[in-house]
Amino acid sequence: MKTLRVLEAACGVVAGALGLATVVYTLSIMPAYAGISTVCNAPGQCVSTDLPSKTIAENQGVASLIPAILIFSLPFAAILAGALWDALRDEWRARVLLWTATVLLTVGICLASLTIGLFFVPVWLLAVAASLLALATAGSRRIASA
Repeated sequence: MKTLRVLEAACGVVAGALGLATVVYTLSIMPAYAGISTVCNAPGQCVSTDLPSKTIAENQGVASLIPAILIFSLPFAAILAGALWDALRDEWRARVLLWTATVLLTVGICLASLTIGLFFVPVWLLAVAASLLALATAGSRRIASA
């Protein structure tokens, strides 16, 4: 049973850290805007130039992304906190926090699946694993105490 608690905490910590790292990567490191610009004149001569690749932060500005960063980061912080809290203290409120954050992450991934949502699937898998381990350890503790 102690092994399950350690696995739950590890999944939660890795999911939270990887989620936060993925937010930073997708918004400030990964090139999102790139392409080719073609300009044609009246006689039909066209000139194509490569556009510089930009990240989302470069294109929209970091200040405009602060609300998005906070909103995206909250589920990851809640997953990390909920998994650690449940593994250390065994409280139902921790499991509620963990499961609520996992459900919010699921909804967020589905809504953003056409843009950056699929980058968060490994994080989601770890969050689901932590949530299921939280239920497994809660159930085994109830059986052991009965």
